[in-house]
Amino acid sequence: MRDRTSKASARLKRHMAARSRPVEVTPRKIRIWWSVINEAAFDGKLPIPRFNVHRMKKTWGSCLSYEYDVKITINSDINTKELFMGTLAHEMVHQWQFHRGMRMSHTDSYLRWAKKFKERYGIIL
Repeated sequence: MRDRTSKASARLKRHMAARSRPVEVTPRKIRIWWSVINEAAFDGKLPIPRFNVHRMKKTWGSCLSYEYDVKITINSDINTKELFMGTLAHEMVHQWQFHRGMRMSHTDSYLRWAKKFKERYGIIL
């Protein structure tokens, strides 16, 4: 498990350090990077949510909880790697909060994750 986590962390760091290019948000791209972030930051413990991509007027992403599962939606207007990765990681923190029985909010647990993502991977939530 640790070897997979180390490889995912290295991949994530390399991706974020590489030159920025425009991105097109697709469900496949979300699934791929969700898996990498899940392994690197959450030790692969988050259950796979449902993914959705569509245009959103007031937000870059959302994490909606249902009785037993989660749906992560990413705004199709996102066009940079940094914004895409930050939005996805942000929503994954809310998924983590949900699965721990916590309120999905921007309080202490969220702020600890934001600090971890910035320091370890260069991802700003």
